Amino acid sequence: MNERLITIKEVEKIIGFKKDFIYRNIKKNKFPKQVNLDRSARWRLSEVQKWVEKQTESDSAT
Repeated sequence: MNERLITIKEVEKIIGFKKDFIYRNIKKNKFPKQVNLDRSARWRLSEVQKWVEKQTESDSAT
């Protein structure tokens, strides 16, 4: 699988929230978990994009 993995900085740019928001929501199981590679964390781009879509769908439903 050639899934693109992105850094925390890229995640921040995509979702518009900072690192503390991301990790807090991971603990609450409300944000995709990171993939740990050695000592660096990465996220699957597709999972982050799905999360964004889900947020915009729930916003438009209200």
